[in-house]
Order: sequence, then structure tokens, then C-alpha cells
Amino acid sequence: MIVKLLKPLLTLIIAGITAYTVDRGYGSMFVIVNDSSHEIEIKCDKAGDALKIPETVTIASGNRASFPCGCYEEGFTKPIIIRVIVVFDSNISVEHICTTKYHSICNSSEYVFEQTGKYEGTFTFAFADEDYEYALSQQTVE
Repeated sequence: MIVKLLKPLLTLIIAGITAYTVDRGYGSMFVIVNDSSHEIEIKCDKAGDALKIPETVTIASGNRASFPCGCYEEGFTKPIIIRVIVVFDSNISVEHICTTKYHSICNSSEYVFEQTGKYEGTFTFAFADEDYEYALSQQTVE
């Protein structure tokens, strides 16, 4: 008798746990916009597991590149990029790391977020000509 009563209850509990923990996949996107007048190549040394970004990305002036990234039930987790080398026009490079104080792709506070669904959103980072000027100022003369 007790087993007969508990079976439907256990079925509901298991179904609820399964529904809650289902992997929501990569519904969110990380978008890199190149608003500069320079071609940009991004060499990504290390990014968090939730961001599916290739090791090298080239974005022409005026274009963008989009990459899937994960999010979680308790809120959106910002994409994590730990270290990249940004190369402008194939010859001016600058390192971006998570402690870079200047406008950095590794600094998640620089991302613009737009929620597109309950568990989906878009994180956008934009490069501008000021980023090229900064990279130029960081070059050393040998």
C-alpha cells in the first residue's frame, strides 16, 4: 500500500530533478564587434570552458564574430577570457589579460549584455580606433 502511494510521488520528484538539472546548452552568444578601421586578429590563449571561441579569430573592419557561450539557471555567467593577444593590421599587437586596466576584452565589465530569452542573452564587446591607438602606444622601439 505504501509503495503504491510513494511510486507516483517518487516519479514526480525524479521528473522534477531531471527537468531542473537539464543542460540548457549554449543559448547565449558572445559577440566581438570591430568598429575600428583596422583588421583585428585575436589570438586567444585561455578562455573559460563556457565560451566556445577558437584559438585565432580574424575580424575585418566593420564586421563581427559570434561565439556560443553557456549560461546557468541562477543567472547569466559572463564569458571568461583570461588572456589574448590582439593584432591590428597584422603588425601592431597588444596583450589583453584579466587585469588590464585599459578597455580590455578580458574585462567582463566592458561587455554590453542584452537578454534575448529566459536563459539566453548576448554579451558584446566592441573594438574601436582608440584600441588601435592604445596598442600603438604600447609598442616598444628596438
